[in-house]
Amino acid sequence: YQRRVRGAKVIIHDVETLQMVQTWVCCGPVREVVWSPDSKYIASVSGNKIQLWSMSDSTWRSTIPDTDDGVEQVVFSPCGRYLLLLHEFSLLLTIWSLEFATQMFIKNPKGSLFKFSKSEKYLAVIERSECNDWMVIFDTKSWKLINHFKLPTVDAAGFEWGPSSSEVCVWDHAFEHQLYIYYLDGTLAFTHEVTNPISMGLQVVSWSPSGQYLAVGTHTHTVYILNTSNGKVEEIYCLSNSFYLPLFFSPYSALIPLLRKVET
Repeated sequence: YQRRVRGAKVIIHDVETLQMVQTWVCCGPVREVVWSPDSKYIASVSGNKIQLWSMSDSTWRSTIPDTDDGVEQVVFSPCGRYLLLLHEFSLLLTIWSLEFATQMFIKNPKGSLFKFSKSEKYLAVIERSECNDWMVIFDTKSWKLINHFKLPTVDAAGFEWGPSSSEVCVWDHAFEHQLYIYYLDGTLAFTHEVTNPISMGLQVVSWSPSGQYLAVGTHTHTVYILNTSNGKVEEIYCLSNSFYLPLFFSPYSALIPLLRKVET
């Protein structure tokens, strides 16, 4: 499908026939439209009001109660049956159920630092409270709290789930050079510190498909390949200044693109 926005209208076309298949009139001028991953639902954002529409049932619709503090980000869960709303100033993260029209709240989320695991079974959120970073993990079927533990980070800048969804890698802000890998039970697997004093901190982290290696890119275009079984650096690569992160691995665990190895 292809969608068009005209004022308060959301118009949906079939991309093959270009015929109009749905038209919805929202409660006000639409500033954002978000598709569910399976393309069965659409969320429209008009001011502080969010409305939900079904592609298969033109009579079904749902309206999320007004958010007085506004919404910064709207994201569907991987299954497409929940909507995550990040409120302005990161005061709250709301999880709305399309099926039951119910909601739960997570307080003090740290911006957009929330992600679903690769298996889609878990949601991890980094919170900021009491001048500390905390990792919160939920089961996405029951939405029960799995774990809640304090992080050693000064100011966590990002995190990535491992491919097995049993571990998560968290890294610190630009003036720190540490990363930490935790299991779901809160056990620290290992920590690594980039020793290059001019690295300007970590910018991006990418897991290999097997989970055996971790590519860690710094702001100074250096990439460290870590062995996650022992935390040791296997290789160090230098990127050209014209190269932009992020990094990613091929399905066969080859790092893409090819990098120039640093002689050690």
